This record gives sequence, structure tokens and C-alpha cells, in this order.
Amino acid sequence: MKANLYLGKVFGMKIKLHWTFYILLLWLAIQQLIYTTNSLLLMFLAISIVFLSVVLHELGHYLVAKKLNIKFEEINISALGGIHKYEKQSNSPKEELLVEIAGLLVNISIIIFLYSFMSLNNYNFNFFEIHKNLLNLTIQSSLIYVLNVNILLLVFNLIPVFPTDAGSILRAILTLKTNRLKATTIVSKIGFFTVLIFVLLGLIYNMLLLFIAALFLLEAYNENEFAKHVTLLKERTVKDAMLTNITTFKPQDYLHNVVNKLVVSTETDFVIKENGLVKGVLYHNDIVNNSTRKIKIKDVMNYNVEFINAEDELSKVYNLFKKKGSSFFPVIQNQKLVGAINSSNLNEYLLLLSRLYL
Repeated sequence: MKANLYLGKVFGMKIKLHWTFYILLLWLAIQQLIYTTNSLLLMFLAISIVFLSVVLHELGHYLVAKKLNIKFEEINISALGGIHKYEKQSNSPKEELLVEIAGLLVNISIIIFLYSFMSLNNYNFNFFEIHKNLLNLTIQSSLIYVLNVNILLLVFNLIPVFPTDAGSILRAILTLKTNRLKATTIVSKIGFFTVLIFVLLGLIYNMLLLFIAALFLLEAYNENEFAKHVTLLKERTVKDAMLTNITTFKPQDYLHNVVNKLVVSTETDFVIKENGLVKGVLYHNDIVNNSTRKIKIKDVMNYNVEFINAEDELSKVYNLFKKKGSSFFPVIQNQKLVGAINSSNLNEYLLLLSRLYL
């Protein structure tokens, strides 16, 4: 699930807003508009409480991970809560267990604190009527809303399906007895049956649960595919999957020469060399966008080149493709160009490995 709005950093933790969070905001806004007269103020308060509760939950994960020297790449705030992405996944199931439990402990601490120090006469929790806690704007009603949101986050994260904490905790426990791929597959299958329950409840009680079920299903699929790919690429290097028969051009060559090559070959991106040295990369989009112009390659090529070493782990390149969105890298060995790798040939290599070993 890709996030699309960078919000900033908290204690060094990058926070992004996922597009599905906008749908949650819309639902909260509609609830406040329907049930309250102080709509704008209460809508802002409701959204702020939900957002801050999710950030505090994720901060619990982040601080424990930092203590264990596990680096987070970013936190995505989505309709399913916070989804943390590791810069590099820990190889220890016990460490993953500690990191995932930390988020739950944050919510439990908030719940215990508020429940212990507030007078809650006739208190009851209702998932579909949380917004009604803010009908009367008082300190107590606001704190009750905080309490309910954290109860909701806790219950939600105890559902054994990706991307919840319980899903990751269950996988960590299973990984103690089996490999990570098998553990992920088991949790994904459990998640599928959980989704069916959500669909049934959604049809009976509230259509919002159908939306949540769809997100659960998508995340379970993505997590299973990611685990499968990481397992297949383990101990494999870039030279196992790179393109070796590549066409190179010079900066002084005219672009129409590249266009002609593009038409008759399967290559889409090209390495630009001069005097045996790599000077840049010419991407497919730049070729197509300038194909009718009589210009030289040097006028449209990308001079900011990032190299991949032939001995690098393929899993590193896989993560690089997902992180940066770039789809083509020159490959070097002993300071010499030996090939290139792009997302298409890596995906084909993964498909081949899947047919052979899964």
C-alpha cells in the first residue's frame, strides 16, 4: 500500500498519509455533520484524536525498534491505522514480537489511565456510535472519545490479519517453529476467513466493514507476495538476474538513433557511455516525450546515475525498486559496466523462481 502525502517527522520517524485515510476522514466528517451542530470544530477534534492516537501507537513500535537497532523507513497512516515499513526487516522473530507488542501496550496504557482517573457512569462502547461521544463538547466527552478510539485501535489490532499487530505477532510466533514464508502464508489464510466474517457483518450491520474487508484482503495479498519474493531472492545476487546484452549510446549521438533502436528491440532504457565511463541514463519516458525533436542525447539524458554492484543481494535491489520507484539501474563490477537491471526483468526472474521452487 503506497502512501501519497509526506507530513513530516516525529522523533526522526517519517510519517506519510495513505490515500485510504482520506476515506476515513470523509466518514468521520459525515458522521459529525449528521449528528452535531458544531460540525467543523467537532470534526477537527475527532480527526485530531484519531490521528494522534494512531501516531502514538506507531511511536511505541518505533521506539522499541530503535532500541533494538531496527530501522523504520516510514509510517503510513491509513484507514487501517498505522502501517510501519522497515528499512530492513529483522531476522529475529523475537525482536519482531517485541516491536509489535509495543504498539498494543501504548493503547492499553492510555485506556487504563483514562478509565482509572475518569468518572464513567453507565459507560458503554459502540463501534458505530463513537462519534456520539462528541455531541456535547466537554472535557469529559472528549476524553471518552479518546478512550473509545484507543479501545477501537486495540480491538482492531487484535484481529489476526495483516497489517494489524496481531497478524505480525502471530507470524513472529509461527516463525519460531517454521520459516517466515510459511508463517506469512498461514496468517494470510487466517486473514482470508477473517475477511469473510467482515463481509458478512458488513452486509448485515454496516457497509463500512466491507471497505475494511477489502483493505484487509489487499494487504494480506501484498504481505504474502512480499514474503514470497524476499524468500526467493535470499542469497541471490544481481548478476543472477541482470541484463548482460545491453545497448549503449554516447552523449553526442542523436536521439533518433535511440528511437530506432527502441522500435526494433525489447530494450526501453539505455546506459550512456563516453570513453569507457558511464555518463548517465536515458529513460523510456524521456525518449518518447522527445522522439519528434532533432536533439542530441546529452540534452535529455539523466546525469544523476545510481549504480548497482553485480555482487549486491537481489533483495536489496527489490527494495530499491519499491522504495524509489526507479525502474532501471546500470550494474558495475570492479568499476566496469557489466550490464543493467530493471523492474521488468527482475519480475520475470521472480516469476521463473516461483514456477521452479513454489
